[in-house]
Amino acid sequence: MYKKSHQHSGKMTEAIYLEVTEKAEAAHKAKRRVSVSGMLKILGVSRSGYRAWLKHVPSNAEKRRESVKAKIKDIYDKSKQNYGAPKITQVLRAKQEKLFPSVLLGST
Repeated sequence: MYKKSHQHSGKMTEAIYLEVTEKAEAAHKAKRRVSVSGMLKILGVSRSGYRAWLKHVPSNAEKRRESVKAKIKDIYDKSKQNYGAPKITQVLRAKQEKLFPSVLLGST
């Protein structure tokens, strides 16, 4: 089954939701009225999906994955962007860090 052309992938939809949230907050701070529903309709995403995304509470696995990603970025930056995946993995293992292959491969 193929997606309709106006549907977005999960990552793209999340980026749209973030953008809508930022625009709505900026408008609120500037004391302007903005139609979130209108923005969502123009961008081709559902209100119900947006509301569910707003209420989403990250699972322990998601929190852990984000923590490992932050550590990877920190190691990479501290190495002045010289370390590759093998060296970063070696450093994390030396710190007794439990690793997610999908995080190391950059697929999430």
